[in-house]
Amino acid sequence: MNQQKIIRLLVLLIVAAVVFFGGKAIWNYFVFKTIGVSPALSSITTLTPQLTISFTHAPDPSKVKISDTNYAYIDYKVVKNTLVIDLDQPLNKTLNYSITLESIGDRRGNKIQNKTYSFTPKETSYENLPKSQQQALINEQDKPMPSPETIDYSGMETLVSRGISNPQRQDLEWEFFNYKPTAKKITLATNQATQTRNTNGAGFVMTIPTIIDGKSYDSTVMYWGLTHVNLRITPQGGQPVLITQTLHSTTPYVTTKLDKRKYPIVNKLPYVSTDGYMITFGKISGSSNPTIVVTYYRPEAKDLANEWLVQNNASASSVPIIFDQKQ
Repeated sequence: MNQQKIIRLLVLLIVAAVVFFGGKAIWNYFVFKTIGVSPALSSITTLTPQLTISFTHAPDPSKVKISDTNYAYIDYKVVKNTLVIDLDQPLNKTLNYSITLESIGDRRGNKIQNKTYSFTPKETSYENLPKSQQQALINEQDKPMPSPETIDYSGMETLVSRGISNPQRQDLEWEFFNYKPTAKKITLATNQATQTRNTNGAGFVMTIPTIIDGKSYDSTVMYWGLTHVNLRITPQGGQPVLITQTLHSTTPYVTTKLDKRKYPIVNKLPYVSTDGYMITFGKISGSSNPTIVVTYYRPEAKDLANEWLVQNNASASSVPIIFDQKQ
């Protein structure tokens, strides 16, 4: 009899546990709220690389709007059930920072609004950071800035045997990069390419089936002489996108997305004009200063580029501008 009571008690406990944890899972599925922040706000130091906010379930990356005071962060991303905020480095120990979730939602329309996290960082050294934060700093520093060199190209080298010069091939690598700076792998099916003479001008036209990070495109390359190349990329079922217009774009610089909040113009770049100039934003190799690079082919294009910069509130006093004429 006692044994039966024990069994019944165990069954009841198991049922209660299932109801409790099942109910909690259902609650977390339907209710969207924050459940924690790491590190604790009181533990943030001048070198803390990230602030992670956890939710009951995954936020929708397209429904995130945050603001701050004293330029607390430089970027953020959604990782599973968390919002990872990259903090500005180094933080100032004399400033009080705040990061506000003005609005963040899930895919079912639930929202969290106007939730603020405030902190004053403590001064510290790298050696005193927790191991996880030390590793996060190392990982951030080890990330290469996006550039053509960070893209794995396949088939690009065979273009030389199809009549494209090495300078033109290098330009094409830059133009594919300008189309998608975050690309990981670009494959050119040169064995399926079609090549004809350009009936509307000098040189040749080559159409190449292209895969960019698993998606299909057609790349149309017009080239003439040893230095001139023109690229159009057409997404499958979409409209062609002109990437460049007879520009030599091998100026040695690396782009960065980390300055987009301090320099809003970066959201409009790279900008390629059919008037013969291209404007990019990056950091010149060997320098830590963000720079606007204007690459132009014809002398009159420099004036047109200057007009565009004025219209888009780019000031040489706030961001250095380099003009690079290509012959």
